[in-house]
Amino acid sequence: MAAEFDHLVLTKFNILTTPEYGPAGRRLEDAWLERRLAEFETFSLPSLKSQSTKAFRWLIFCDDESPRWFKERMASYGPLVEPVFVSGMTNATMGALLRDRRYTGARPLITTRVDNDDALAIDFIEAVQSEYAGQDRVFINFPWGLRACDGALFTGYWHSNPFMSLIERPPADGAFRCVYFRQHHLVKKTEKVVNVRRPPSWIRAMHASNTVQTQVGLPRLADRSPLFNIEWDRLPESPSMARKILISANGYRARLQRSSKFKKLTGHRMSAPSSGGSLS
Repeated sequence: MAAEFDHLVLTKFNILTTPEYGPAGRRLEDAWLERRLAEFETFSLPSLKSQSTKAFRWLIFCDDESPRWFKERMASYGPLVEPVFVSGMTNATMGALLRDRRYTGARPLITTRVDNDDALAIDFIEAVQSEYAGQDRVFINFPWGLRACDGALFTGYWHSNPFMSLIERPPADGAFRCVYFRQHHLVKKTEKVVNVRRPPSWIRAMHASNTVQTQVGLPRLADRSPLFNIEWDRLPESPSMARKILISANGYRARLQRSSKFKKLTGHRMSAPSSGGSLS
C-alpha cells in the first residue's frame, strides 16, 4: 500500500535562519566547510544511507553563495542527498519555499530534522512513520539517544531534542510549517508532543562547536552500537573508563553551573570545564 503522506528529512548545512544559531561568516569559509563535511561523512551520511525504509527524501539547505567546490561535493552525494541552495530563507519561510519548489503537495507531511554532524538509528525513519495516524501539528520525539565524544559513547535522555519530527495536515495555502518552525527546546512548552520510549535513536556528535551544556550522559562499556551505521573507524581511539567517567562528570557539572538556580544560589557565574575533547 502506498504511503498516505510525504516524508522529508531536513538538514540545515550552512545557512542563517536564526541569528543566534547560525555560523555567521564562517559558513562560507573553506576550513569550516571541510570540517563539517568530515563530520557529515562520518555521522549523517552513512546513517541516512542505511535507513530500513527508503520512503523519504533528504533535503539539505545550503547557502547559495557557497564555494563551487562545496556545491560539487554536495552533488556527488546523490541521489540520496538533495542539496537546496537558498539565500535569505528563515525558519518561518521554509514551508513556503518547499511549496514553491514543489517538494510538498496536497498530501499530509512528515518533516524530520537532523543536524549535519549527527546520526539516526537504522530504523529511525521507519519508527517515525509508524507513529503516523492522520494527526495534525503533532511532534514525534524519541528522548533516548547517544552522545559521541572523544571516541566514547554516552547514553542520555533529552526530553526536547533536535531530532524531532512534525506531522501536519495540508494547510489551506499549501505552505506547511515544517519541523523547524519551533526551536526544539521550546516545543514541549507550546506544542503537542508524543514521546516514544524506544532504544537509543540518535547520536549527537560532541565537539568544540557544541555547547558543553548538552555533553551529559552515562558512559557505556561498548563504544560502538549495532543500532547505528556510521563510519566508526573515523572516530578517535576509545578512552579508558576513568576518562569516560570524567567526561560525563564534567558535563553534568557544566550543566549545573549554567542553570539559573545555581547562578542565583552562588551569586556569580563560574567558568565551565572542558567537555573532554573535540572532533572538529
